[in-house]
Amino acid sequence: MRTNETKLNIIIEAHNRAEKDLSNIKSQLYGLEKGVNKTSKTFQNSFSNIKKSILAVTVVTGVLGTAFYKMSKSAINESIKLENSLIGLSTVAKAFGIDADKATKASRDLASDGLMTIAEASESLKNLLGSGLNLDQAVNLMKGFKDSSAFSRQGALKFGEAIVGATQGIKNQNSVLVDNVGLTKNLSQIMKEAGFEMQDMTDKTKGAEATLALYNGLMGELTVVSGDAQRMQNTLSGSMSRTTSIIATFQALIGDQLAPIVRIANDEMQRLTNSF
Repeated sequence: MRTNETKLNIIIEAHNRAEKDLSNIKSQLYGLEKGVNKTSKTFQNSFSNIKKSILAVTVVTGVLGTAFYKMSKSAINESIKLENSLIGLSTVAKAFGIDADKATKASRDLASDGLMTIAEASESLKNLLGSGLNLDQAVNLMKGFKDSSAFSRQGALKFGEAIVGATQGIKNQNSVLVDNVGLTKNLSQIMKEAGFEMQDMTDKTKGAEATLALYNGLMGELTVVSGDAQRMQNTLSGSMSRTTSIIATFQALIGDQLAPIVRIANDEMQRLTNSF
């Protein structure tokens, strides 16, 4: 009997110890859970702040990157435009037996007042030389177009843009384009009054005389606006034209500096494309 009682006391004591140990374990687990929850909350808050910082940096970087991309693209485009116009002028000048260096200097002189860019002046001279005019005739006609473009050009066109269009009109025998600078008289009418037709300009025997007749007729029409480009210098319109030209020139200079980097990047992209 005593033995059974002893065994029962041992079982009860063991049970009580087990309950006490289990209670201690539960307390420890609860404390651990509180610590984990606190750590998790702290981590979540930190991670949230990190995400906000990353987002802010991404937004700022994206805005700056987009602005830089747009600026770089404009600069590269202006650099390419200037390079192409100068090369084109040199090529056409040589093809017609005209000194390329003199033609390039003439384009810079025509743009020296700031009303048009060197690229626009070079492109315009190229068109006129390509129509059969010599360098002196092309320069004189450009000056006349500048005078006409000052106050008579089509309203939606910029100063240099109107002149480039007009010279394209001479090259392509298109009176509508010549009207860009405000010269409304039809080219065919000018030629007719001189005793020629437009197609005579491409004739092997009549070409030189017909081209000279067109030149003289155009210069006669432009005498009424002589000096207007100079008068435009002191107007708000002249100031705006100079600002536009300065910005384009500045962008071209930046583009020239970026050109080596762009070439390297393009070469690397080409290499990677070929490897794929």
